[in-house]
Amino acid sequence: MERYIDEWEAMTDRLGFWLDMKHPYRTYEGTYIESVVVEPQAALGPRPPLPGLQGRPLLPRCQTSLSSHELSQGYRTMSLTPPSS
Repeated sequence: MERYIDEWEAMTDRLGFWLDMKHPYRTYEGTYIESVVVEPQAALGPRPPLPGLQGRPLLPRCQTSLSSHELSQGYRTMSLTPPSS
């Protein structure tokens, strides 16, 4: 990822961009991704589901959606709440 930083800085100088190269934001870093995805969601707060929309089955490990093909391979629905004793 850091392979072309020197070339980028030289190009911005040639083009006349005045950028803060000592404190850059890089879109591939976790802090930038979090500021774009997580913070706006937190600001909106919990929202009720829209009528007529269905949830998607998610892979808990990485929160990616599962296709119908993957579901047909024997995934099972699990409760997110622990069983009561």
